[in-house]
Amino acid sequence: MNTTWQLILTKNHLNLNEYGLVLKNSNSSSIMRCWFGLIAKKLWANAIKHSDHINTGSKNSCHINCDKNFAQHLLIEASFLQQLCAQQFNIHKDLASNGMTINCVAAEILLFIRMTQQHPSREIITQIMDLTLRGNHDYEHPLNLLQEMRLIQKICYQDQSYYDKNPYPHCHVYDPENQTIYDYNNNLNLNKYRLIPNLTNPIM
Repeated sequence: MNTTWQLILTKNHLNLNEYGLVLKNSNSSSIMRCWFGLIAKKLWANAIKHSDHINTGSKNSCHINCDKNFAQHLLIEASFLQQLCAQQFNIHKDLASNGMTINCVAAEILLFIRMTQQHPSREIITQIMDLTLRGNHDYEHPLNLLQEMRLIQKICYQDQSYYDKNPYPHCHVYDPENQTIYDYNNNLNLNKYRLIPNLTNPIM
C-alpha cells in the first residue's frame, strides 16, 4: 500500500478538551481535514476496522497510515456523517425556523455546541472552527445570531464567554483549576467550584 496519508487521533487535541482526528499528507505534513468530538471518534472507529496496524504514538494519540483511496473514502464518509449529525440535531431545521438562510459557519458552530460535552469558551470555538472550516471566517456575528434566536446561551464570567446548548437560563459553576464551567447540580462541592449566578447575559 502506498502510504502517503496519516490519520491521527488525539484525546485532547491542542488542549481543546475534545477528541481530534486529523487527516494529513505524510510527505508534506500538510493537513487535509480535521474533525472533533463524537464525529472524530466515530470516523476513527470505522477507519480502524479497515486497517491492519494501529501505531501508538503516546498514551494520548495514535495513528494509522493509509493510501489515497482510503483517504478519499474517509472524506466521503465524513461528509455523510456530518449531514446525518446535522439532521439528528435539527441544525438546518432550527436555523430555517428562525429565518436564517443557509449559513455554513452558523450551522457548524451550532452543531459543535450541541454535540460537545463541554461548555466551550469563545476561544475554543474559534480555534476549532478555524481548524474545521479552514478559512478566515467571522464567528462573532453567527454566535450573536444564535444567541438572539435562543438556540444557545452565552455565559459571561471573568472576561470570558462560554456557550451552552441549553438556551434556557440556569445556574452554572466555574472550575478555576481547569478554567471551564459546568451546569450546577446539588452534588457539586462548592468549595472547589465557584457558583455563577443565573443571569440573562447581554450580547457582547
